[in-house]
Amino acid sequence: MTEQPLHPMKILPTHIDLAPVHNVLHSMALLNEGESMPLCGQWVQQTITALSPEQQQRNRLVFEGLREVFVRDHDSLDFPTYLAWLATQNPSVLRDAALGRLSHSFDGGTLSIQPDDLLTNKDTYIRCVIQLRGVPDVDSVIIAEAHALLNDPPIMHDLIVGHLTELWEQLVASEWRRIAQGKGASLPQAMRVFQTYLADKALTAAEGLRVFTGRPVPDLLLPMVDVTRVVLVPSLHVGRQMTTWVVDTTLYMFFAPPPQPESLLRSSPVGHAEILTRLTALADETRLRILELVAQSNEISAQEIMARLNLTQSTVSRHLKQLRPYLVERRGEGASKVYTFSPLQLDVTLSALEQLSAGRTQYSEPVLPEESEQYPLELRRFLDSEGRVTHWPAKVKDKLLLLEYLAAKFEPEQTYSEKEVNALLLQHMHPTFRDFVTIRRALYDYQWFDRERDGSQYWLAPRRDSSGDEL
Repeated sequence: MTEQPLHPMKILPTHIDLAPVHNVLHSMALLNEGESMPLCGQWVQQTITALSPEQQQRNRLVFEGLREVFVRDHDSLDFPTYLAWLATQNPSVLRDAALGRLSHSFDGGTLSIQPDDLLTNKDTYIRCVIQLRGVPDVDSVIIAEAHALLNDPPIMHDLIVGHLTELWEQLVASEWRRIAQGKGASLPQAMRVFQTYLADKALTAAEGLRVFTGRPVPDLLLPMVDVTRVVLVPSLHVGRQMTTWVVDTTLYMFFAPPPQPESLLRSSPVGHAEILTRLTALADETRLRILELVAQSNEISAQEIMARLNLTQSTVSRHLKQLRPYLVERRGEGASKVYTFSPLQLDVTLSALEQLSAGRTQYSEPVLPEESEQYPLELRRFLDSEGRVTHWPAKVKDKLLLLEYLAAKFEPEQTYSEKEVNALLLQHMHPTFRDFVTIRRALYDYQWFDRERDGSQYWLAPRRDSSGDEL
């Protein structure tokens, strides 16, 4: 029996890169995933509906039929520079290079298939594309049209450049600027966390993927012939999918960065009490059903959970509160809250159990350093050994105690933008608890802060005694 070779991700080291050209092209290719829309990110779902039927058809032709012509190793370029480069290339040279790569990959490069065979024989070309893409069914009409264009390089080149330029200028450029500026879910911030985490570690690509996503290498149908490099590419558009492109000898693995990636840099150990809390959250059938439902969704509201599982509001609220270690909560439209599953946090629980079963003592309860004794005993329950807030208390008196502690981090008579307030709060929050929005609002609601009506500027409010005089 022939022994299967190891997947290259289990051998090759972890490289992680924003890969702007491949990231943008991959997002454009996702616009063909009509049937898989629920698996993709929100931008993909919205942009698909914005495409005209003609644009949708061209997008399928370009990415399903002609991708090998224009997707090359361009890690170091930005997308406008790439478009300018592509526009100046000789169409026949691009076509011939693509046919050369396709013929080399056919049946692992063991059969003598020449580029001219692919150009003259449509059926051979289709079989080669099926093998390279790792999908059993392709649209024969699309592939036949692509094959005809390969025999007319100038027309093919104009179609590719024109379509990519149109998509970039009309739909993608503004979204990429938003991503690059770190607005919304911050991809640059996630990249900084990943690179910091990898700085002193030697992980295989499979190990890196598991760390960053909490998931193993997916079963891949793609051939792995001659793969010499694996690049993990975080994408805000891929949603719950993990997809791969093989470009020359590089395997690109696109994945969604986890919510709150800062938890990767957690320095404090998981104590016995926290392990118990995490395990208790999983020790209930209804909570497991809720967790499964959230994990199957990009985002889901409490109202959707109630409807899908036929549960009351109080039941869902109670269980969501207990599942907090594994969920990321944010405010959606109106007053509703939406929830995202954090596979990283499940991995934290599993790793803590492994360490505990191995008898490693770092999972005993941490001892606060002497300097932490300057904080009241009641406050220490909400701080780690470095004085960072670990969770938001339920009782008002505890909230007030914590708000007083955090308000002291701000300078009197100084004005802060909302972004500056968020940044300062994050400095004093544990990586596993990053809900600065709730705390910022509480600082205002409980009158520790004043602010402009539009929320653009914040400052410490004067503290007053019971008679109304400033303290």
